Amino acid sequence: MTIGDLMERGVSVLMEAGVLDPRVKWETAVTARLGIGRLDWRWRVDEPLPEGIGEAVWSTDLARLAGGEPLAYVLGEVVFRGLRLRCDRRALIPRPETEQLVGEVIADPALAAIPDPLLADAGTGSGCIACALAWEWPRARVVALDRSPGARVLAAENRDRLGLTSRVAVVGGDWLSALADRSLDGVIANPPYVTTAEWERLDREVRAFEPREALDGGPDGLEAIQRVATDARRCLKPGRPLWLEIGEAHADAVAEKLQMLGFQAIRIRNDWSGRPRFATARVPT
Repeated sequence: MTIGDLMERGVSVLMEAGVLDPRVKWETAVTARLGIGRLDWRWRVDEPLPEGIGEAVWSTDLARLAGGEPLAYVLGEVVFRGLRLRCDRRALIPRPETEQLVGEVIADPALAAIPDPLLADAGTGSGCIACALAWEWPRARVVALDRSPGARVLAAENRDRLGLTSRVAVVGGDWLSALADRSLDGVIANPPYVTTAEWERLDREVRAFEPREALDGGPDGLEAIQRVATDARRCLKPGRPLWLEIGEAHADAVAEKLQMLGFQAIRIRNDWSGRPRFATARVPT
């Protein structure tokens, strides 16, 4: 079988299975296994597949994709702000909006002025936020918290692969409950904010494979946000910031909750698509 044969046959199978974007997904899967760029195969269509690649990709990757499994889980990794992270069903697949959240935090001038900030990533999942913050901000120490044992193991694997063991601590706990009062210089979180009704309407590959607890924020999508904000109000030092990724319909409700908890300097920021996606606020000095 040639590379071209494998490409065309695989795309045909995925189309018949009703998979979204079948060509992009199959080209990405095959070229990742071959170790080449996604479009480079077009100059190599007549080359025979390397020994062992054809059968492994055809029988395993194609079957998983045809069954609706997300590409990131099939490949077992994802690139997040330039970092190659392990990715599987133990945690949510990192999204581009969360990459932007990390950038917003790093650009915060008040945080940048702190010599050696201690940050918390509440609900760390794969550890993408904690690892990216520590990688891009060498002075920072990050506590990555999650109540899921599987997610904590995955986050620790990503931390260790990147050589961040001394600066990222993976801790079990329900949001920030394990941390002391007024101990943190910043809290960052991407809590579940999809309403239960919205979750039930999500694409099958999300509902069937990604952990529901990382997506479903309850009837109004605000249950986890309320918990994180309440914990952050207790754990943050005076004047220190909280950063949240939120649902685009939640801006007013989140701002109101933060105000009721006593936060100040409350701001809502848009994502790259122009949707209200991030909330930031500070504990009073």
